[in-house]
Amino acid sequence: MTNLRTQYEYINELKRHISRLPIAEQTDILRDQEEFFRDALASGRTELDVIGSLGDPKTLAKTLVAESRLAQTETLISGSGTGLPNGVRPSLGSQFNATTRAVLAFVTLAPFNLIFVLGPFLGLLGCLLAGWVVGASFLIAGGASIFMIFKELTTIGASVWAISSATLFAIAVIMFSLAALTFMAWLSGWVAVLTVRYLRWNLDIIQAREPKAA
Repeated sequence: MTNLRTQYEYINELKRHISRLPIAEQTDILRDQEEFFRDALASGRTELDVIGSLGDPKTLAKTLVAESRLAQTETLISGSGTGLPNGVRPSLGSQFNATTRAVLAFVTLAPFNLIFVLGPFLGLLGCLLAGWVVGASFLIAGGASIFMIFKELTTIGASVWAISSATLFAIAVIMFSLAALTFMAWLSGWVAVLTVRYLRWNLDIIQAREPKAA
């Protein structure tokens, strides 16, 4: 239970806890809260009553930061507001960077998020990393095979059949690795999308459990 007693104290404390956000977002959040206070006071409620309905400013700030991170990630993944041409999505690196920041913001909201948010996310990242490593390894192996074919087989005077067979095998390995990397890119994109959807669902549950500001 907060010991803050005035709107001024509450807004200042909230501002302190959202200082990690960009200035523009801080301004929007503080303006919304000030408007909420203004409307509530105009309807006859007291500052203490409004503060009680909003709850601890630190807890509110965590929720607002998580919601901001999630909204940014949703915008990035959808490709809207990024300045990129229509149909062009941001790089996977930028998508996962934003998704990771959102996940870390959600971990602070509730203890169970360490298990139900961070744990599964790290597990998925591990699986994706393994897939990318395997695909890249096959691509490197295929490229190295072709290099060795033209360096070694031609030097030792291998038959045309041997060189052709080895070359076709190396090309097959490269094609397989490219297909695997393409699949990993598609899968990684979907993991980012599903993670964001799960975070939105998680936030809806957390907000549903919080007392509503009347």
